[in-house]
Amino acid sequence: MPRLRQLAISRSKLGLVIDMARSGTSAPGRAIEMNRVTDAANDVLTLHLEEMNKLAQCDLLALAWLGREGAPAMELEDFRLDARRAWTRATASYLASMSELGDFLENAISTLEKAPPPQAPDTQGEEAR
Repeated sequence: MPRLRQLAISRSKLGLVIDMARSGTSAPGRAIEMNRVTDAANDVLTLHLEEMNKLAQCDLLALAWLGREGAPAMELEDFRLDARRAWTRATASYLASMSELGDFLENAISTLEKAPPPQAPDTQGEEAR
């Protein structure tokens, strides 16, 4: 859980992104209109993501990658660095185009919540010397 607090996006905004990402993928009974429904939801999600600052977009990207790969929580910082290097103005569009974005983000949150807190460096051994 401490890792979630270190992100540039709040848990409530993360939940909203998850909900928005799933809104275009769960339209049962509308097979004919499904492409239009999905496109409209994707456009709304893209606009919402574009309104976020670069760091929030990078953290979403890192979480999506973490959740997609099923990587351990300790790799979050590596994914965050990679996301900052990979960020472009098209990042919001890229995120919105992930058909399983909601699942990826949920997987990442679950991974981070289950992980033990990061260990503080052991400084007691140095003081004894």
